[in-house]
Amino acid sequence: MYLIFFKFIKSIIDAVEKAGLSLPEDAKRTSLYLEWLERKTKYFDMEKQPVEVPYTVFPLKITQFAYSKNQPYVQDLIQKYYSVERKTTNFIANNLLNIDAQDKRILLHNLVLLRGNVVWVDFGFNIGCEFGGKHPAVILKNIGEVLIVTPITSGIITKPRQFEVIIDKVYNFSIRDRYTNITRITPISIYRVDLHSPIGSIRSENLKAILEAINVEWHFSNE
Repeated sequence: MYLIFFKFIKSIIDAVEKAGLSLPEDAKRTSLYLEWLERKTKYFDMEKQPVEVPYTVFPLKITQFAYSKNQPYVQDLIQKYYSVERKTTNFIANNLLNIDAQDKRILLHNLVLLRGNVVWVDFGFNIGCEFGGKHPAVILKNIGEVLIVTPITSGIITKPRQFEVIIDKVYNFSIRDRYTNITRITPISIYRVDLHSPIGSIRSENLKAILEAINVEWHFSNE
């Protein structure tokens, strides 16, 4: 193992020496690469432990409609950490500070990492035209330890192609022009999700447009 370790260290030194750091863009790219290696090492260590879930990630209010969509065991947890607001019958958080680790994980998957929600994801260092860096992404499917997401890009597109969908609003995010390119859909580990950053959501119309674009581009059903 130590031989592999020393070869790895040497390869990093050689790569930095060959990078040609005299140009600002080369120096920046090398810095981003080294920062990604540092973060990736942290992820390697983090993966040995359960995902750390801050209580602040959970919504302060759960509508009766959202509550009813959950399984009975999840509803029991909601009642454990939320109180019913008499006027609206919505559930208001009142005990999240005391939530235990197992309950956190269950509620994370059933209240937060839902299809149509937007999370910040560390996509890592990109090679060539790959998508990289930290960006918001729309969750399309939660399959446990892995999320299927489509990254969101900031910017204006006047004539979106069939694989580009304009996102006109992300709730709980700053107002700006955004869109997603569904050819960049990718599976990511939940360890890449920054649960300390804001969690948003998109309009149902935007989610429907994304699913329709997937169907058109790859001839998949959006059911």
